[in-house]
Amino acid sequence: MKRVDEPIRVQRSGKRIEAVYWHGRRIKVHAQTNAWIVRSRWWGVDEKRIYRTLETGMGLMEVYQVGDLWRLSRIAD
Repeated sequence: MKRVDEPIRVQRSGKRIEAVYWHGRRIKVHAQTNAWIVRSRWWGVDEKRIYRTLETGMGLMEVYQVGDLWRLSRIAD
């Protein structure tokens, strides 16, 4: 997987992610295959990231959420 680490928007229905918006494109999410939480200290600030692996119309994507913000971490190349 290729590291991307760029901001994205997500469309949700309840807890389910239905689509990812990246570079002005809507990418349909077919399934969430995995989820995990990473907690760390960065510059003295505790951070909790919620990661998810998604099967999408573009292939496999790894995204994470910090608070209300979402980022595309990695994408299958």
